[in-house]
Amino acid sequence: MNYRYVFIAPYSEMADMAQEVVSDLDLKEWAIVVGNVDEGLKKAKQFVEKGARIIVSRSMTANVISEKVDI
Repeated sequence: MNYRYVFIAPYSEMADMAQEVVSDLDLKEWAIVVGNVDEGLKKAKQFVEKGARIIVSRSMTANVISEKVDI
């Protein structure tokens, strides 16, 4: 499935919380993944190549993504 929105969490507990919200609200266009800094960048690039339009992350991962991914 191609996702329009992606939340890249730095650790699994945060991803679990986000997944619970996505499930409760039935947000089918959201992907929730775990990836910190370099791994988050790699995943962001993969999702953008598949059509993602919005990437949500935080801290250093967000900084690296904003510098390296054209979205």
